[in-house]
Amino acid sequence: MTQHRTDGTQVGSAPRSTRPAKGAPRVRQTQSRAAADVAEDAAVTAKAHVPRTLADWLRTQLSDDIVRGELAPGAVLDEMELARRFCVSRTPVREALRMLVASGLVDLRPHRSAVVARPDRHQMLGMFEALRELEALCAGFAAERMTKPEQ
Repeated sequence: MTQHRTDGTQVGSAPRSTRPAKGAPRVRQTQSRAAADVAEDAAVTAKAHVPRTLADWLRTQLSDDIVRGELAPGAVLDEMELARRFCVSRTPVREALRMLVASGLVDLRPHRSAVVARPDRHQMLGMFEALRELEALCAGFAAERMTKPEQ
């Protein structure tokens, strides 16, 4: 059974007032419609950051611990200990560790264990260069979006 809005349109379709007639040329979106689209895109992006699996959640928890310094460079990440700590099986722990290896936060030792990565001088310089560029980009965006009272 299809659901309908109070204006009679089907849920999931555009309201009648904004839907172009069949065969009619497309009209540019109004400012308010464009703003609504931007807000909708932002909501979708925010939802994209929500962990979808247990392994994603574990990866987020472990990467936060690494970035905050709670897990020091060179610290051994034992699968069994992590599984007990987070009350999960070893399978999502293994998946999370693989994701962290791919991101460069963890080094995997074959047939042994995973350890928190120790970035060398070259890697650190690369990270700081990337951070510098991101901060400059953010400052530019903030300046462009300043309101009159903020100026």
